[in-house]
Amino acid sequence: MRDKTIEKVGVIAFIVGLLIVLILSAFGPISGSIAIIVVVLGLIVGIINIGDEEVHQFLLAALVFIVSAGALTEFVASVPAIGSWLGSFFRGVILFVAPGAAVTALRALYEVARSK
Repeated sequence: MRDKTIEKVGVIAFIVGLLIVLILSAFGPISGSIAIIVVVLGLIVGIINIGDEEVHQFLLAALVFIVSAGALTEFVASVPAIGSWLGSFFRGVILFVAPGAAVTALRALYEVARSK
């Protein structure tokens, strides 16, 4: 029972985090207390949602997304009408994904060090 509840919390944190970023990035860059909420939700996702069998896939996807979205952020900012929103959206998703990736990477590093 507890595992299903924790799993649901992780899924809800993921959905809420993406919705916050999606909606609020229309109003400009995410900052202040909203940024803290997004980071905390990203940490929850990284701690709860990523199991041992998903670590490599998650870290690879997070790395590729963070690098590519970071590179695209400046380019999309010049797109008329939606560029400002897209830039804020990419930065917001990076803000959401990075804490989960960091916590997952630390866990993976610990497992590697422990196994030696």
